[in-house]
Amino acid sequence: RKWSYRGIFALAQVLLLGVNMLDLIWVTRTNLALGIPDKVFLFGEDLISPMVRRLAEMPMLILAAKLCPKGVEATLFALNMGVSNYGVSVGRYCGSFLLESLGGVEGPEFKNLTLFIFIKSLTRLLPILLIPGLVPKGNPDDDAAEMAEAHAMVPSDDEEEDSRRTSEDSRRASELQMSELGGNEDFGPVGFEMKDRMLAGADEL
Repeated sequence: RKWSYRGIFALAQVLLLGVNMLDLIWVTRTNLALGIPDKVFLFGEDLISPMVRRLAEMPMLILAAKLCPKGVEATLFALNMGVSNYGVSVGRYCGSFLLESLGGVEGPEFKNLTLFIFIKSLTRLLPILLIPGLVPKGNPDDDAAEMAEAHAMVPSDDEEEDSRRTSEDSRRASELQMSELGGNEDFGPVGFEMKDRMLAGADEL
């Protein structure tokens, strides 16, 4: 079974939710009621979450590599890493704001620690709401050109052909008009300058 990009990203967020819930089980001491010692939670969210995030980044890098225009690979990678690091920084500020808003998340009582972890865990589901609008359909095995055309990232062959024909028609019309003006002896240097500008405008179309 082939996994789609959307499915991979959604699964990664659900796994992150599950990893965060491990901390909730440990904080509420539910693990002791289930007979699970605290040592099991030594490898908790701080260790497993980065692994899950790296797995989620792989299809994103594959998608970026397939859709990246030639010659701007380094720029795209730098932009991708910059946005990722920016997201991490914003997440830290949001976490600090949440801690300050709850208050009481201080030792030795840690009154609102359970609530803080629960809210933090639920926020892992928020990116799933953005997946339909930001992540294209398809899977890593799909052809990049077909994906780009399907999502209007690059013009199709028919659109390129129509654009080329429009440009040629505009140039012919400009040349015909200039040739008619050129038959007039009073056309002068100003007229030739106008001709060059009109032809240049036709080339830009």
